[in-house]
This record gives sequence, C-alpha cells and structure tokens, in this order.
Amino acid sequence: QVDHNIMTQQITLGSKDSMWIGNHRELLVTAFIRQQKDETDIPKEIQSMIWKYYPKFENIEFLRYSKYYCSTDYNEGHILRTNIEKGTLFCSRIFASNNGFNKDIHLWKLRYLNTKSKRGNNGLCSFGYVGIVSNVSSIQRNKRNKYQITSSQLGYCYFWDKHNKVIMGYSNGEKIDYILPFDDEITTYYDNDEIVVLLDCHQWKLSFYLNEKHFIGTIKITPNLNYYPVVQFYSADDEYEVAEYV
Repeated sequence: QVDHNIMTQQITLGSKDSMWIGNHRELLVTAFIRQQKDETDIPKEIQSMIWKYYPKFENIEFLRYSKYYCSTDYNEGHILRTNIEKGTLFCSRIFASNNGFNKDIHLWKLRYLNTKSKRGNNGLCSFGYVGIVSNVSSIQRNKRNKYQITSSQLGYCYFWDKHNKVIMGYSNGEKIDYILPFDDEITTYYDNDEIVVLLDCHQWKLSFYLNEKHFIGTIKITPNLNYYPVVQFYSADDEYEVAEYV
C-alpha cells in the first residue's frame, strides 16, 4: 500500500522550498507517482486517474537541425548529440521542434548528459541553452549554418543560459530581458540533471525547474506568437535527452 505519511512529507517539503513555488504544485503529485511507482504498490486505477487529470511531459521531437553538425538517434529527435564526424569541432549545435505552441500550457523535460560536467568545484560548466524561439525556418537539415539561439533569424527567443546562469530574452538578436535564478545556490545544471520547461500560453510566460525539485525562474514572453522548443550547445561531449515523454 501507499505510505500516505511519506507522500504528505514529500508534498510538504516540495511546497516549502522547491520548484512548487508559484502554482503547479499538482506536478509534485505526478512526480511522486512516477518516481515511486516501481517501489510502492500504487494501484493502476490511481495511476490512470493521475495521468488523466494532471499534466504529463510532452513528447517533443527535435527534428530541425543541421545534419552536418548534429544528429539524433534513429532520426526521432529524442536524443540530441553531435554528428560523430564532427566530434572534435567546437561549434554551435542547435535543435528545434517542428511544432510550435500558441495556446494552452505545455510541459516538457530534458535530461542533460556530460560526465565531464559534474556538480562541484571541479565540474566543467559548458555552454548550453534550453528554451523557445518564434522562428525556426532557418534551421534546416541540409544547411551548414551554425546559428546561435540569439541569432536574429530565430525571432523572439527565451532560454535558460547554462553558462551565464540566467534566464534570457532576445528579440531579433537584441537582448530584451534577463531573470536571475530564484535560488542563488542553484543556478545551472550538470551531468544527469533534468530540466523541466513550462510554457504557459494563457499568461504568456516561460518557467524552468531543475530535477522536479527546484524552481529556477519565470520570464514573461511576447504574447500571441508561435513558440518552438529549442536546445543549443557547443561541446561535442554534451548530450540532451527528451525525458519521460508520453
């Protein structure tokens, strides 16, 4: 049976000092169910009810990228890595989704992998960006263009900057906003960390969370545009995976 005391403790801890500040606490319940389903006897009926009425992470397919510098396993757009033939080249590698959002609320999660980038004093903090852009037409499979997420060709872009440890907003190549992380002790991500992205097209804002525990911050976005999920990195050792999609 489910230990309700443990669940209550998890919710209390989560609501006090983690990502569940500022609404969306219902995500904590689904997080607990997902993380404990193999260790606790949670009835299938309860799991089904949770999945029906509470948010699930979306199956974002990052299928827009330059094949000369980037690759994805089986061309499915779920594991984002360097083209093996360019494994020694330090350059911009940008991936985007073909599907944009301009209504409702959308939630997705990415796992970052790089064994050289460990949390701690000796950890490498490589360049990386996770967020959204309003124009992806220039990101094409058969072109050698190495766009950066701040390029004017990508229109409006909002992202969590791994290296500079801020949430940024750009419009046609010009910086328009930046938000410092909510917790000055948790400002970036490292190997095996999971980045949760929440796009709210009702209130037109973008939020980031780390490992379903820590709220990073929220930035207001320009309303009434189509926004496409995007990931950019430079190091050939970096890899991002779409995590727990349904």
